[in-house]
Amino acid sequence: MQFRQARTCFALASGLVLSSTAFAAPSSPVLNKVQAAYAALHSYQQTETLSIVPTNKKMHAPAPMVFTMQYQTPGQLYVNMGAQGGVIAADGTTLTLFDNMANAFASSPDPHKLSNISLPPRLISSPATVTIFSLGMMGLKSAQTMSQKILENASAGKDEMWGGMLCHTLQLAQNPYGLPETIYINPSTNLIAGAVWKSPSATIQETLSHVKVNSALPAAMFTYTPPANAVKVPASVFQHSDAILAYRFVGKPAPDFTLPDASGKMVSLSSLKGHVVVVDFWATWCGPCQMVMPTIEKIHAKLASKGVKVLGVDTWDQKTVCLAFLKSHPQYTMHVLLDPAERNAEKSVATSLYGVNGIPTTLVIDKAGNISAYILGAHKPEFYIDALKKAGVDTSGI
Repeated sequence: MQFRQARTCFALASGLVLSSTAFAAPSSPVLNKVQAAYAALHSYQQTETLSIVPTNKKMHAPAPMVFTMQYQTPGQLYVNMGAQGGVIAADGTTLTLFDNMANAFASSPDPHKLSNISLPPRLISSPATVTIFSLGMMGLKSAQTMSQKILENASAGKDEMWGGMLCHTLQLAQNPYGLPETIYINPSTNLIAGAVWKSPSATIQETLSHVKVNSALPAAMFTYTPPANAVKVPASVFQHSDAILAYRFVGKPAPDFTLPDASGKMVSLSSLKGHVVVVDFWATWCGPCQMVMPTIEKIHAKLASKGVKVLGVDTWDQKTVCLAFLKSHPQYTMHVLLDPAERNAEKSVATSLYGVNGIPTTLVIDKAGNISAYILGAHKPEFYIDALKKAGVDTSGI
């Protein structure tokens, strides 16, 4: 499971005033107690550690993700999703949303009207299901949809050991990702203690620690100042999954990079200035990338004679795996570059220079070296052809 494809930053602060939660009636005494426990909270703190253990023991387990959250009625919230995510901070008068990967933020001076803002699924989706469930149970409107789905699929299970104590359990036939999940309930507080769920490729374990309830929290815990080099964007930009990165990069010079190709030859983006360049960030393990690659290869084959250059940058991947992939797929003749950062996403060209948080991501760079299109995800061939037309490419014959 590649959680970079479903962003780990989420914005749950839309509509911060605690409200009566309009959930369906619980189906068991355990659910009744859980709902009552969260409804009684006026302040709450937790740290969640999410660990991913690959089913294939030969696969490298990624570093655990750590999320911290504190909440206090009527409208104070602070959620930090770590280096791969972002920060949501509401101090009662101002809401700040920061996207770490895009290095961009938006703020609103009136959080009581934030329920009117439509935040994108990218910012309210997270593998941290218990954090979202907790916030939804406390009445935060942005998180209630996922919490409702959890409740609708939950049934009381057998008591099981978790974290050294015998816990009640909620068994989910399907969590918001369509997978079975066990949620552990602390019998002393009736609050969530952790969860375990499985995908075909990994076991995901969510552990809560440093939980504190109903103690007065100082105002300083809810303030946040974005990094000095962060780009401020309009709040409306957060309504679209690709809008933040497009706002940052489209129409601006493409950051230069130099990477080796499969033969070891170093290739720099700046050396291609004067040509329209297509840069496709992909990986061998990425299914959607494989869907796009035939289109990118066709662009290379049909438009190279018209001066279009194609760079397929293998990213978040291993060199040996990529070389084996290319050997077994001789139909791909585009110029493939290998990022030496391999699986260190933070140091990759894609992430460090272009803010890429999911692949495939495809860039179209015009002859002047400016980014004319920033395309996230897999699309039909026509989508990429239209982007090339806008960059001034004659696409007839493709």
